[in-house]
Amino acid sequence: MGSVAGGEVVVIRGAGFKPGMSVKFGKRAGTAVIVQSKKINVRTPAGASGKVDVVVTADDGKSFVMKDAYLYKQGGR
Repeated sequence: MGSVAGGEVVVIRGAGFKPGMSVKFGKRAGTAVIVQSKKINVRTPAGASGKVDVVVTADDGKSFVMKDAYLYKQGGR
């Protein structure tokens, strides 16, 4: 969870992550994406209050959706 202003660093843990992957929060792309084999660090974009899906997409176009996985709040945490 984080501020509607964005700028929060989120860590996504898993396996099989590869360089070139991207992350979206709702329809907006995260920035400063750092991909390692078992985690992705990404900075959130600004967003409207409420829950959004987090989508990790590989450079081949395949995506993994985490439904309602991030909560934007007015004023942040």
